[in-house]
Amino acid sequence: MKVNAWISAIFISTLVCILLFFGMVNNSQPIESTPINLDSVTNKQMEEVVQKNPDVLGMRLSLANRYLAESDFSSALKHFVYIASNDQTGEFKPNALAQIGWMSYESGETMLALDYIKESIRLKPDNILGNTYLGIILLEQDLDIEEGLEILKIVLSSSEINSNEKEIVSKYIDRYEK
Repeated sequence: MKVNAWISAIFISTLVCILLFFGMVNNSQPIESTPINLDSVTNKQMEEVVQKNPDVLGMRLSLANRYLAESDFSSALKHFVYIASNDQTGEFKPNALAQIGWMSYESGETMLALDYIKESIRLKPDNILGNTYLGIILLEQDLDIEEGLEILKIVLSSSEINSNEKEIVSKYIDRYEK
């Protein structure tokens, strides 16, 4: 009877190993992600997804940027702060800090804004968003016209900005160049 138990155990173990092997081989194919058009998703739907998956920082950043575009600073701020506090990769933190800085500037807190924006640039020196905001603030607040223009000219020469952004940056340069 002991031989039969051993044979059964070996048979079952072998069968389990074979099933695991073929299961892993069949499941090892990468699943291609389907891009989601976020224009068709409401803020409420995005909030639900973010609530269930708090560390999906790309979606959280998109949602925060929507709120910022709608001038809903309090809703945007909580998401930007979460990103800045929880982004372990550093992929989203520089933009989140730049956006917090810009909201601070829009709220009349220029020095606080500069702190956030400069930290954003320290983390990612070629951060287009942070550099754009820094250039604009330096110009609008008459803090350093030369440096502001120099920063915006570098931004303008970047291949990362689209034609609409180039137009906005160009208008600032034209307005403040003497």
